[in-house]
Amino acid sequence: MEKNEKNEEEEADEEFEEDYEIKILHGYENNYYDISKPFFIYSKENLVNFEILDSILSMNTSKNEHKSGIIECRYQLSYFLRLTRDVTEVTNNLNIQQFKYILMTLKFLKAVENKNITKLLQVLIFNNFFYQKDYKLRNYNLHLIQILNSSFFTQIDFHLKKNIMSSFLNSLMIRYDFYDENLIIFKNSKELFDYSMFSEHIPYKNLMINNFDAFCSVENILRDSNVLIIFQILLKELNIKSLILNNFFRYLDPDGNFAFLIYKIEIFKAFTISNYKIPASPFFLFCLIVSINNNIEYLRLENISYWRLNLRGLLEGKKLKGLILSKISLTENTSLINVSRNVYETIEYID
Repeated sequence: MEKNEKNEEEEADEEFEEDYEIKILHGYENNYYDISKPFFIYSKENLVNFEILDSILSMNTSKNEHKSGIIECRYQLSYFLRLTRDVTEVTNNLNIQQFKYILMTLKFLKAVENKNITKLLQVLIFNNFFYQKDYKLRNYNLHLIQILNSSFFTQIDFHLKKNIMSSFLNSLMIRYDFYDENLIIFKNSKELFDYSMFSEHIPYKNLMINNFDAFCSVENILRDSNVLIIFQILLKELNIKSLILNNFFRYLDPDGNFAFLIYKIEIFKAFTISNYKIPASPFFLFCLIVSINNNIEYLRLENISYWRLNLRGLLEGKKLKGLILSKISLTENTSLINVSRNVYETIEYID
């Protein structure tokens, strides 16, 4: 394997899509470079494995006959490959260009999907974007936003984006899991999840916050405006545009003044509140519901108690494509069917 590297600073402003090319030449002469002084040695024991490099290894099955590959790029590939071998080599002063180069290396060399990619990215994000000990912390957050907002990032494959989301949440010490490309945030690893909440009638992937304590954790991290922006970008790239607030069981009034920062994420097109039982705080439920964005397309309310007047106002204020109401207990003696007849006449799907 041979490198053809250009000065990183000279090429900083070039388009990233044009910075990378892979060629595998059969029967290439090994004496073209000094094998006694390798710039990087790759093996399948690497922390992060790559399909392209593994294919080169698989061609070298004979001890007496070797095939070589040429990797051409315009940045210092050897340095970033070394990072994929040992995360302890990651520094805490990577710049925006270098972070992009790492993503490029993972993308174009086709990093093999496993938890080690998340581990590498978590170290990068943790060291460089959240816990800098100097005044540049916020600027580094903004740099991360710049990377995620770039056209380059939109072209990264889904699995790498999911790895970035995982490393981001790990850095914030948020417990989560992915199920069928849906993101579930929870407080206790032993919690059970109701996968039926992922409705086939809602054409988006879901962010499910599985209990009140998990909701508080999310609200806390979103107090940092940069974290909120980054979270929104990653959700959008993963097509997670449905928010589910589930299992809000509590017998005491929620403490503190909630800003409902989750609603500042503007990409949600579907909203679900289910299994709400906080009897001492009907006002908290009121705030949850009336704060829902008027631009949502799908609304689902399940297994909650609510006032007729507020439910009527909520439905009449939305231009819904789909409405799901199940096990709704109204405090007034009325039929749910009569809550808002004109709304039922305009939507496409009712359950």
